[in-house]
Amino acid sequence: MRDKTENVPIDSTQELFQQYASQFSSILDQHAIIFSLDLAGNNIYANAKYSEISGYEPQELIANIGHMLPMGIHANDSCPEMWETISCGRTWKGIIQDKKKGGEAYWLKSTVSPLKGEDNIIKGYILIGTDITDLELSRIEHDKSLRALKALSAVNRLLTHSEVEKQLLIDLCNALVQSAKYRLACIGYKRRDSGETFDLVASSGFDEEYSQKITFHGICGEQDDSLQVVNDVLADPVCIQWRDAALRHGCRSIIALPLKDDNNDSYGVLLCYAVEPNDFGVREIEIMGEVAEDLSFGLRHLRTMNDKRRIERQLRQAQKMEAIGQLTSGIAHDFNNILVGIMGYTDLAINKLEPEQEKLHRFLSEVYQAGERARDLISQMLLFTRTDSLTDLDDNTIEVVTASNSILKIVHGSLPSSMEIHVQKPPDNKPLFCYMDLVSLQKVLTNLLINARDAANGEGEVIVNLYPKTIHSAQCDSCRESFSGEYAVIEIITQGAGIDEGLLNSSSDSLFTTNESSKDSGLGLVTVYRLVHQAIGHIKVSSGPQQGARVSVYLRRAEETIVSPEENIKKINNGDIFNGLRVMVVDDEASLAGFLEYLLSMWGMEVISFVSSEEAWQHMEAESERFDLIITDQTMTKITGLELAQRIQRLQPDVAILVTSGYSDKVNSEIAAQKNIGFIRKPFTPHELQDTLIAILR
Repeated sequence: MRDKTENVPIDSTQELFQQYASQFSSILDQHAIIFSLDLAGNNIYANAKYSEISGYEPQELIANIGHMLPMGIHANDSCPEMWETISCGRTWKGIIQDKKKGGEAYWLKSTVSPLKGEDNIIKGYILIGTDITDLELSRIEHDKSLRALKALSAVNRLLTHSEVEKQLLIDLCNALVQSAKYRLACIGYKRRDSGETFDLVASSGFDEEYSQKITFHGICGEQDDSLQVVNDVLADPVCIQWRDAALRHGCRSIIALPLKDDNNDSYGVLLCYAVEPNDFGVREIEIMGEVAEDLSFGLRHLRTMNDKRRIERQLRQAQKMEAIGQLTSGIAHDFNNILVGIMGYTDLAINKLEPEQEKLHRFLSEVYQAGERARDLISQMLLFTRTDSLTDLDDNTIEVVTASNSILKIVHGSLPSSMEIHVQKPPDNKPLFCYMDLVSLQKVLTNLLINARDAANGEGEVIVNLYPKTIHSAQCDSCRESFSGEYAVIEIITQGAGIDEGLLNSSSDSLFTTNESSKDSGLGLVTVYRLVHQAIGHIKVSSGPQQGARVSVYLRRAEETIVSPEENIKKINNGDIFNGLRVMVVDDEASLAGFLEYLLSMWGMEVISFVSSEEAWQHMEAESERFDLIITDQTMTKITGLELAQRIQRLQPDVAILVTSGYSDKVNSEIAAQKNIGFIRKPFTPHELQDTLIAILR
């Protein structure tokens, strides 16, 4: 069609158009844009309205040869449909976007028609358009607001149903990209050691190469607690470090939304990326501010509810353990009384053996060692019912390898069969002593192994390294203090996902966990930190994504202190300090009272025993007899050991008193010391009893 008309003279086209224009110009010029183009590409007419809207002078419009609109719509491949339509002699209707002389965009609702002569041949084209810029800007603003409203809806929907913070943040970023149609979205939390740098905790639309470039350093401006918009990454100096990567991902503008705590201090940032420069509308920015506020409030509420649920679970667990503890304590009390007789009489029998009775000595030693194992088993049962560390349960000095093996046998039942535990002992296989009580060591190992189980999803291998180490200079990852010296090291090495650097910095926070609420069975590293620091120890933690974790507990080394049964006997034979002492023994277990009466008599004491605390008290009241030492059980009917001791103290203030107990929550060494009374826990060996008696008699 163009080939047939391209030689039509310009003058004839102008005359034709002027004939049309003269008939309608007075009407159209008031409301419509009119301009025409000849087949050679020359603008041959533009009315005053077009000049007013575009900002170009009439002579500039006419001089713009070869373009239907000033900014080149004629050459723009975005309107192929229009050119195909009008070239075939048909009228095209649609919206055309162009830029004013000053660079601002404007929109025309246009009708473009071919101009034909009397011979029905196309001589040129005429455009009649209406300025709809305000309407189009309103539509764009509406679309942007709708984008933000989708984000607001997503965050509130997720906050309603989510219980795990990490998953909530991941789901939100996905919703911002997939539903709200932002190009990229990510959330970062401040590093604990830096107020200006954020670590990425969730993202969507990012690849690994780009996410590694973003540290969010200063992304929120000089005041990182305020909302900020980057209108163009090409022009903003904040984006210099990752500008090229942003452009490769099709991002030109960014909105940074601070996340705030209860004190209105910023602890994190939500970033949304858009494709075009200046792509964030005024109302959209306001709504995205609401998104950040709702997310901040929701995260605070989620953390509060998770803490509440965790505390409720701990309370239920404590109630269960209390019930188990009541049952266990009753068993422990009776069984420990039995063990005192078994181990005590066996020890006495060994002491009576002649040197040539070697085989009998071996048999009795086996009985004694079996009693020790039974005593340890009862102690381990009691460990799980304790809510705090009672230093009288065992000496503060403990042999790490033996104690760890014993604890692992119990904890192993809480671990799945698909999980293997390998214990690596010290290289020289020598005993390794440290300053910590058995209760605390049990809690440390139990929590570390349960955390390892959860981190590895119940599969794989856990290595427990036990070894001595000399530290010249190191820093604790919990208290941040430097430490040095001789240490016994308990090291737990696990497989699994590991811990991100940002989360690793939070691992000593109260109630910190990376587990889902349904899996949160351990007490966390914070409990381990507390117990280790109580023992004046330290902790080192190293980990990384997909690298597993290594938790090293450093406990102060202690000197080896082992007393053999033979040494017990030699020590007892040197007990002349007890000769002539008058002693009252009170225990409702007749065999135990008889054993103590016999043992103390061997040591040169004058002993009277009672199997009833009430009878013992009646004897004290009725007789003027004075005693040097009272040994009484705690758990007895009518009058407990402590009550009896306090009554006797009022009668004889200077008498030495020792309270014994297989298990009681009413007395321990600290409580007894406050009442100026000695205490020893059953079952005890003769040498342990002797040491205790010497201490209180002094």
